[in-house]
Amino acid sequence: LTTVETGGETTFRRWNEQQQIIEYTNALNETWWFEWDTSRLLTKAIAPDGSEWGYTYDERGNLTQSTDPEQQSTCYDWDKDFAFPTAQTLPNGAAWHWEYNEHGDIRRVIDPLGHITRLAWDDQGLCLGQVDAKGNETHYRYNARGQLIEQRDCSGYPTTLTYDDWGQLRSLTNAQNETTTYTFSEAGLLLTECLPDGTENRYDYDATGQLVGITDAGERHILLRRNRRGQVIARRDPAGHWLHFHYDTFGRMQALENEQGEQYRFEYDALHRLTDEHDLIGQQKHYQYDVMGNVTQIKTTPGPCVDTPIPLSPQVTTFGYDKVGRLLFRENADYRTEYLYQPLSVTLRRVPMAIWHEAERTGTTTRVEYQDALTFTYDKVGQLVREASARGDYQHHYDVLGNITRTELPHQRAFEYLYYGSGHLQQTQWRDNAQLTVLAEYQRDRLHRETLRTSGALDNETGYDCRGRITHQVARQMNASQFVTPVIDRRYRWDKRNQLIERSVSYGQTGEVFTAGHWYYHSYQYDPLGQLTAHLGSVQTEHFLYDAAANLLTRPHTEAPHNQVQGSDKFDYRYDGFGRMVSRYEKGSSSGQRYHYDSDHRIIAVDIDQGPLGYQRAEYRYDILGRRIEKRLWKASAIANTVTYHQHEPDEVYSFGWVGMRLVSEHSSAAPHTTVYHAYNDQSYTPLARIECTDNPLNPQRAIYYTHSSLSGLPEAL
Repeated sequence: LTTVETGGETTFRRWNEQQQIIEYTNALNETWWFEWDTSRLLTKAIAPDGSEWGYTYDERGNLTQSTDPEQQSTCYDWDKDFAFPTAQTLPNGAAWHWEYNEHGDIRRVIDPLGHITRLAWDDQGLCLGQVDAKGNETHYRYNARGQLIEQRDCSGYPTTLTYDDWGQLRSLTNAQNETTTYTFSEAGLLLTECLPDGTENRYDYDATGQLVGITDAGERHILLRRNRRGQVIARRDPAGHWLHFHYDTFGRMQALENEQGEQYRFEYDALHRLTDEHDLIGQQKHYQYDVMGNVTQIKTTPGPCVDTPIPLSPQVTTFGYDKVGRLLFRENADYRTEYLYQPLSVTLRRVPMAIWHEAERTGTTTRVEYQDALTFTYDKVGQLVREASARGDYQHHYDVLGNITRTELPHQRAFEYLYYGSGHLQQTQWRDNAQLTVLAEYQRDRLHRETLRTSGALDNETGYDCRGRITHQVARQMNASQFVTPVIDRRYRWDKRNQLIERSVSYGQTGEVFTAGHWYYHSYQYDPLGQLTAHLGSVQTEHFLYDAAANLLTRPHTEAPHNQVQGSDKFDYRYDGFGRMVSRYEKGSSSGQRYHYDSDHRIIAVDIDQGPLGYQRAEYRYDILGRRIEKRLWKASAIANTVTYHQHEPDEVYSFGWVGMRLVSEHSSAAPHTTVYHAYNDQSYTPLARIECTDNPLNPQRAIYYTHSSLSGLPEAL
């Protein structure tokens, strides 16, 4: 069968006598082949590049082994009574096991590490409860229709649900007895959602059941327009601004038009894959693919720019893959990065492109010296257990539920964690060789949210309203009476739109009874879009303006063309053809900064003109994952100009250590014996403590500073 689509693209299909597909050729003339056995079971699939997948079955037709083009096999065992798998063995040797009762319900799940989860069922096939590998129990109850009406967690706290006569969810009550109610149309469409504080979200639909309007609890209305396919073609925000979407005859998005009438444009190939993307500044990204649909090249051509007198060359990034689609290498103008896979690890390594090109020219690529390497090691359930590089070795340990219990750092230091229940953090500890310090200890409410955290000498109390918003954060001396003035007292008020409208902060006199500290008040105002328009503080008042595309402006009736803010009351900004800021100078002054970037658009250097701290240049280095690992600083007094700075050693060098994407340590050449470590609150990105360790053999010291952060996680006090 040959089909011709609109535009002339042709595809071809062939079937065997059993009406099973055996050949498919797409619009780019790439052909897939399929082979079947006499039982109508697929035994082989051959990709356009010759890669083969193979499949074998038992006498009942159950899949027993699948083998990919890299000769990696996944094997299956099956229950003799039911067509259910009893074991799955992955290519890395990890094996999952399932056991069933006489009705075919799973009664035990055994993971590759031997941890067992148990489940209990009634005669109707409804799960009554489960016991995890740590012994925590969760229980379920149902109504006569088999709908869940109650769940009790490992602490025995219930969540209850009710339904209307049509079986649609009517209410959900959490363990704090806070209830959200719902109403549905006769067609089963959600009409209203009433929150625990009585506010309501409403939803509107057209005659075909498509969502066309949303009104939130603050009476802000969003309107959607759709075409006959049901695709959204326009969106009106609460301020009346329109966002438009344009599609071609295939339903592919051709253009996205922002609130200022500026367009992003998109182009596709015959297989409907994105090939070109044009942004607001005229920058173009072109994508190329291999026969398996993997992106093999991204070419970025800069847009026209008057702020960079020297024309910028296009940036090209190329990718290579193995037969199962795993990334093998990535190349740009700076580095070639390679990815090496083992059953339980992956190693990333890179070499500068200049060295790689020379090795290619001389035929010595197998002997090239890689500049950087990073290895991740995993256990058989896929948990990261080690991250190793020349900058350090970090190891992770987990409990039977997969909660991280210990992260080992270099120099015999570690973070340790204790949990209750299914994984609610109870304590964070810092281990420095044999010395153990409790950084934080937690108490939680019935929803397992933090309500009291003891850190250092302070008890930090957190309160919530019925919508889960924080209403206060109060820090008192440990075990102090409620009548003692808090060390830090922060209060918050919210409007119906979930916007913070008032924040009050007091830094009290510690240890004094009935003595009020001095209060600082901050109130906030917003426009219909929820954008901050005014901050009214005890000391300072700020006002903010935006254009229709949400760009922050300095004066009314101005715009930020192409989503690039040209300046503020204090600074002028300049950009290059890739949209990167290349300079920021004070208005009417020669004081400012010039920025330089690598091929991944990361800042690698800043030239500082008349810097207030006396520095004239800063340089930055990144590891294979893009994490900043070094900062080098030159003072203006040490060099005549930025051209000769490399003739001098930097005045100060900072190095950074990471665990995952969290900064865990930093070190400065100005304090060679001191390393600063960072602890975080409950595996989040909110800082918990700063630990300064001085390893001077003559005078070892350690100081711990505890962080008090804003609602967004920004540190406010130590």
